[in-house]
Amino acid sequence: SSVEERWEYKPGDELIHEFEIPANGYYRLTAAGAKGMDGNSMKGGRGAVISATFLLNRGDKLFILTGGMSKKRSSDTGGGGGTFVAINSKKTPLLVAGGGGGTRGATGDKDGRDASLTEDGTSGTG
Repeated sequence: SSVEERWEYKPGDELIHEFEIPANGYYRLTAAGAKGMDGNSMKGGRGAVISATFLLNRGDKLFILTGGMSKKRSSDTGGGGGTFVAINSKKTPLLVAGGGGGTRGATGDKDGRDASLTEDGTSGTG
């Protein structure tokens, strides 16, 4: 038997969604961080995509917060939002996918950094 659920960011929707696991078993979860918006001349960084398989029990509750793309102000942009999946408490993360870096976007500036796939992160630029 297969269960497929999908949550996507919608502007103005900063809700934490809840999903109750229907049956004991292995579940493949994927979280994707949002891209940083492009500036006037430079590109925003890409969000991370993280997948893993977990043994979950019927009645476990997943808490899902989906990150959205940043906004542009003048030629500057913010970084993309992270996506978080936690279990049985908002304080117990299973997956965290960081958002991509923003950019000042002016000529001569650098592109936003892609989200890190390591626990230590990466240095910013610009």
